[in-house]
This record gives sequence, structure tokens and C-alpha cells, in this order.
Amino acid sequence: MRFFAAQLKRSLVGESIKKLDNDTYAIHSIIEKLEKIAEAQVYETISLADEHLEEFINAIRNSDYALALERASSVDITLMDEGRLRDFSRQVLSAALSLNDNSDVELEAYGLVIACFERLNIITSIMDDDDVVYSRALLAKAIVLSTRSMTDQENLIYEEIMGRYGDSKKEGLMDALAKSVIFRAMNHTDDSDFQRAIELLNSLIEKLNSFEGRAFRELVGRAEFNKALSIDRCGIREQTFEAYTRLSNLYRDSPDEKLRLYSARGAFNLAAEFRTTGEYTKEVEYYEIALQIVENNQDEASRALRKKSLFARAMALEHINKTQALAAYDEFLTWASPSISEDQPIIAAAEAERLRLIQELSTSEQRLLDSDALG
Repeated sequence: MRFFAAQLKRSLVGESIKKLDNDTYAIHSIIEKLEKIAEAQVYETISLADEHLEEFINAIRNSDYALALERASSVDITLMDEGRLRDFSRQVLSAALSLNDNSDVELEAYGLVIACFERLNIITSIMDDDDVVYSRALLAKAIVLSTRSMTDQENLIYEEIMGRYGDSKKEGLMDALAKSVIFRAMNHTDDSDFQRAIELLNSLIEKLNSFEGRAFRELVGRAEFNKALSIDRCGIREQTFEAYTRLSNLYRDSPDEKLRLYSARGAFNLAAEFRTTGEYTKEVEYYEIALQIVENNQDEASRALRKKSLFARAMALEHINKTQALAAYDEFLTWASPSISEDQPIIAAAEAERLRLIQELSTSEQRLLDSDALG
């Protein structure tokens, strides 16, 4: 409407309406009305946008993230200046990460954050914080896509993050970059492209080691763990032993529970490798190392690893000393919780093995008694 009024003014009137000597067709009046209508439409649009934005903010205050994101989808970001656009994109990202239900609403919200970044790129210069928000939204979108087995689209996003930020030295971008590399490497491993996965992870570990801080140490742990898994699946036994040994030593003495857990996982997997070679004494040794590493950990992941280590150690001891194996099953059953549904199958297996061992040991003892009697 505003465009039409301007065109009419230029074509029939010129720069000034006052130049009209004889306004027979009331052109002056028509142009004024068109301009007023255009102005009213702009105010109406802004008012509606503000209404949607207010509903979005109110829903966030009430922690109703699904409703907030539904309202956000109705906000016209082209009406925002760069300050409001930045604030809005951060609020949308925070709400989507809080929702965290892999729904269409969450997925579309990450798309809205990405659209905000693209809009910012048009109207102003991109700042470092904008890149951080953008990279986090891309990564989160890829993760939602992974839950839907949309691997090709997921990989494209990882490649975009790696291509855009792969040479960056900015700490704020490292989390999204590192996780993109790790997840892309995992998908390469699933596709049996082990060499490419290992190359990506080696390059990432080298990059991360140039940064200080706990967050970077954890990312190194994740990268080392996934690298060891890729080498393991590659089937090169000597390198597999080396990779798990390195991981088991990496954070063994760290005061940080999460970091120690990476080393415990390395020790557990190394024990499993010794099982495949029939080196049961070594197997037991590394299960015990895993147990020592997580002994004081309180998190659920450490609890799960402890459960598996206790049970696997008892199984390995059956090949060495059945009496010790029986004691190991008793220790596991004392520690495990029948009230936890996930524990019930392994508890049943342990009880069955324990009963079998008791019967075997009783039979052996009876044979010894019979032998002594005959002697």
C-alpha cells in the first residue's frame, strides 16, 4: 500500500503534492488515504508481532516451553532490529534445549534460530556470540534428526559445522565443533569407514589438547573413547589393546568423576579384549582396575559400569578359581538392587551361575571325601 501511494505520487504529482494546481480527481486526498492505510497496516503488523512475542515470553516465564515455541513460530523476525533479534534467538534456543523431547516443535525451533542467524547476516555484521548460538542450534538440530534415523541430513549439518568452524581457535565454538566431529566419526564407523573416523578424531584430539580447562579434557575423553571403539571395530588387535590401555590411563587418577569414568570404560573394554584371547587373569585384573577407578563415583553411568564389571569379573574367575568366582557372584548380588528393573535379568543370571557353582563345588568336595574314604 505504501509502495502504491509512492508510485502514484511520483507519476501524477511529483515530489510535492502542493504542486498540483487543479486537483480535479482529488489525487491529493487519495494519496493521503493510501499513506494512512499503509501506516496503519505497519502499526497493526508490529502490534501483532509484539503480541506474539509477549505470549512467547510469558510462556517461558511459566516454563511452558512447548507453548513458548509455538508462539515463537508466529513472530515475524523481519520486523526486529539486530538487538531484539539476538535476544529472541537466544531465548528460542534456550527454550528448545529445555523442551528436549525430539518433537517437531523442538526441531522447528532450531530452524527458527538458524533463520535468525541468517537474518542477522543480512542486516548487520555477525558477532562471535552469534556464531556460538548458530553452531549450538545446528548441532541440536542434527541430534534430533539422528533420533529419526535421518543420517544423511544429520551428516550434512556436521559437515557444515566442521567446514565453517573447523579452523576456528575460539573456545566458545569448540563444544559444538568437537561434538560434530565425534558424531560424524561415529557415523563413519557405522559405515565401516574406520580410517576416516580415526583421522577425524586424531585431528580433533590434537586441536583440543591446545586448550586448557575441564570441558576440553572431557571432550578429549569422548574423542579418545570413540577412537578406541573405531580401532576395535577395525579388528586390528594390537592397536586395539594400545588404544584401550591409553584410555584406561588417561584420567585414572583425576579428581573429576566424569573424567575418571572414561578411563574406567577403557579398562573395562580392555578386560573384554583379554577375554577374547583367553587371558583370564589379565581380564580379571582390568575389571578390578575399572572397579577401583569408579569406586567413589556416585553417578548412574558409573553405577552401571560397576554392575557390569562385578558380573564380568565373576564370570572370568570361573576359569581361574571357582571358589573365588562364587565369592565374586556373592559380592555382585550384595551390591545389585532387585528393585531396579534393569538389574533383574543380570541378578537372575548371577543367581543361576552361583547355584551351578555351589553344585559343582559340592560334587567336587563329595568326590574328595569319597576318595579319602577309599584311601
